[in-house]
Amino acid sequence: VPDDSATDLDGQLPILADIGQLADISVLKHLLEKLEKKLSYEDRDRVTVLFDRFISPSAKSMVTNFGKSNDWAVCSSGDFTGWEDETIIFVGPGGLEPLSRARLMLCIVLFWENPKAKTKYERYHQGFLQAVENG
Repeated sequence: VPDDSATDLDGQLPILADIGQLADISVLKHLLEKLEKKLSYEDRDRVTVLFDRFISPSAKSMVTNFGKSNDWAVCSSGDFTGWEDETIIFVGPGGLEPLSRARLMLCIVLFWENPKAKTKYERYHQGFLQAVENG
């Protein structure tokens, strides 16, 4: 029986929250709160939140404050190249670099707010869905 999995590693599949167009920042905050509860329940305390450079200043501020209130590291995904952490939460329209930064768990919150971010979101959206579904 052929295996359609993209990897031969055992482990938890990434968590994907696909918002699409972010019209209300409270939706993003609600999803982050749900992730925080799940990670807390699983005793995951080494968490880094990576945000994409295409998110708005208000989304960046909310993500940064939320992460820091949980004692999580928070930074731009572009500034985290070459680094890793046990759990990564990526927030933004997409990209490949943040996917390789998680050692144990990857959480992805996909959304777009402006035309440039929408273009990036559309480029990566289907791939993210397929990766989460197939591993």
